[in-house]
Amino acid sequence: MKRIGVIMGDAAGVGPEVVAKALASVLPDLDTDVLLIGDSRVYNEALSITGADIHQALPLHFLDTKNLDPSEYQKGIASLKATKASIDDLLLGLSLLKESSCHAMVFGPLDKKNIRLLGYHYRDEHELFADYLGFPGQGDAINVLDHVWSARVTSHIPLSEVPGALSKERVLLFIRRLNNYLRATGIMQPRIGVSALNPHCGEGGLCGTEEINVIQPAVAQARAEGINAVGPVPADIICIKTFLQKEFDGIVSMFHDQVQSGIKLISNRSSITVTGGIPYSVCTTSHGTGYDIAGKGIADARSFENALRVASRMSKWQDSAL
Repeated sequence: MKRIGVIMGDAAGVGPEVVAKALASVLPDLDTDVLLIGDSRVYNEALSITGADIHQALPLHFLDTKNLDPSEYQKGIASLKATKASIDDLLLGLSLLKESSCHAMVFGPLDKKNIRLLGYHYRDEHELFADYLGFPGQGDAINVLDHVWSARVTSHIPLSEVPGALSKERVLLFIRRLNNYLRATGIMQPRIGVSALNPHCGEGGLCGTEEINVIQPAVAQARAEGINAVGPVPADIICIKTFLQKEFDGIVSMFHDQVQSGIKLISNRSSITVTGGIPYSVCTTSHGTGYDIAGKGIADARSFENALRVASRMSKWQDSAL
């Protein structure tokens, strides 16, 4: 049986709570084995906070890292000790992926600022994962809502740097990558909408030329390769065309908030994030650490539940599909 490694995320936030809730809810219905990696004291604290029924979550295997006493951090307050423990657990989980002891990994939300303070100089955890797994510079975030997958050509960079980071080759890379993921889900000829960068698709060059010089050539090349890509599509309607009018199975956007805002509005806290660019199945929630509600037992676990379901499906894909 395939096995999913589960990491609780930053213990000072809501990660352990959503993990406890999600495992109690989803684990009985998964057709994969689950290995929970982390400090058992943190997990027991989460069970106490949420009231999740641990018996419903069985059979659950536990790799107790014994690396974080709950007395060493305070719920709702950023903690370097909690962040370090979460990163140590993640790296352990990644090592299990590399040696095929686990076939997918799901992790709770992290504190990106604290990760940098610990000396990890990556824009996000996806870059860290790719580097650690031997694919430097390849990691990126892909959002999944229901059966729609959305890739971002640029992600955690300042908006002012986005135009300079775009190229025909990079846009084409993400069209190809998204096409491969969607094909792996069983859609043999995915319909991919490629977002414009500028208002009104640049108005024929009057409001930006990226559509003419970068996006259109990338879409044309993708179509020449047999990929059913369409674009550039105006960014202000691409979510409408995708989620309401069902015109696309996937979206390639040019920067972080372009489609992300629409997905979060539509998703009602159920969307997830997948690490792209690596031949491993790694999923997480699409929300953050939630320090403001940590320790109250009210964190919504739907995103983590969906991450577990998607990871279970992805664990059965061939590496070439990723």
